Amino acid sequence: MQFAAPMDDEAIAALEQLKKTVRIAFCGVMQSTRLPPMAALSLAAMAVGSLYLEVAAAHRGDNPCPCGWQPRSASDVEALQTSLALSAEQPRANFHAIQVAGNA
Repeated sequence: MQFAAPMDDEAIAALEQLKKTVRIAFCGVMQSTRLPPMAALSLAAMAVGSLYLEVAAAHRGDNPCPCGWQPRSASDVEALQTSLALSAEQPRANFHAIQVAGNA
């Protein structure tokens, strides 16, 4: 999937679902720890990296996933870095306006 290109409706809906889930997890970590925001964001990036490894492992070996995707670590990580950089360039939402559970 080309992340820099315009996305179809299905990809946009999936992105919104993932953003909401990550935002909820991030807010939960911020409420339950004394970590600075960048530490929590770094941990979120590490979690995505770990997820990549798990998904890539499921697509290798004797009984790989039948979808046909073949992981290519270097180019895959570069694509993930590009997606992160592109999405961080412009503010997409006012985080201060988001009500965190327990703060409403």
